[in-house]
Amino acid sequence: MCSQDRKNFRFRCRVIFVAFLLISPATSRAPNQDSASSLPELVQCVAIASALIKDPNGFLKHPQNVTFFVLGCIQSIPNILVMIKHETGPILGAGLLVLSGYLLYESNRLQERAKDLEEDLEKYKDDFKLLEYEYSIIKDYIKKDIEPHWKNGNTAKMVRNLETVIEKLTSFFNRLNELADHADQDIKQISDDKTRSFGYVVGGTIVGFISLIVCNGNPEVFIPVSILGVFIQFYNCASIGTLDQTRKKIQLLKEAIKKKQEGIDKARANLEDVKMRADINM
Repeated sequence: MCSQDRKNFRFRCRVIFVAFLLISPATSRAPNQDSASSLPELVQCVAIASALIKDPNGFLKHPQNVTFFVLGCIQSIPNILVMIKHETGPILGAGLLVLSGYLLYESNRLQERAKDLEEDLEKYKDDFKLLEYEYSIIKDYIKKDIEPHWKNGNTAKMVRNLETVIEKLTSFFNRLNELADHADQDIKQISDDKTRSFGYVVGGTIVGFISLIVCNGNPEVFIPVSILGVFIQFYNCASIGTLDQTRKKIQLLKEAIKKKQEGIDKARANLEDVKMRADINM
């Protein structure tokens, strides 16, 4: 577990290092005078917008505020966007690369968990088949051994056999309960993982749109983020498909477990009734 954690940590560090390495040429660009001149406008517009949010009625009582907000701030939006793009472009680009790498890493882990859940399902099915086989042996024993003793009136030996069989049936029932509990836990895990997967799809899409708007002139950022975005979508679509199929199969297994439990419970109740009648007759 510790070695796996160290491996994951080294992977994330490499992502961060590569991201900043790719972005570093862009950080040497000289500041744009037009974008720098938009900074006071940005500060003033933010202050006015804040006043509008805090006290709309008070804000509207001053016509000069409305005039400046409409004519000044709204008309300055293109210049402000250019300033934000220029000033934060390199840092934002590095952040987008790191975030894309993280989403890809988590998406890959999610797909691995989806495969693990598939393997767990196969184990549950094998356990269920084994239990069915053992139960068939007990049912055959009841038919060939318990019932003849009851018909022949050999109640003493039958009672001893009944106790053993009832204990065995109880063991089967409890094992099925454990199997159902594991299935329920996996269904909850599938639900949680599907939610995460949808979140990664949305997150990857948002990162892709931001990189398209902000970094479309910087192929050092846009191309890697786009490639990572494709893999993020691929991994999560594959994970969602696998999780859906696994969930359906687990639901079918749970139905089979419930049906088998009902049969075992009925057989156990019948044997307990036979045992009680035999005790009375002894």
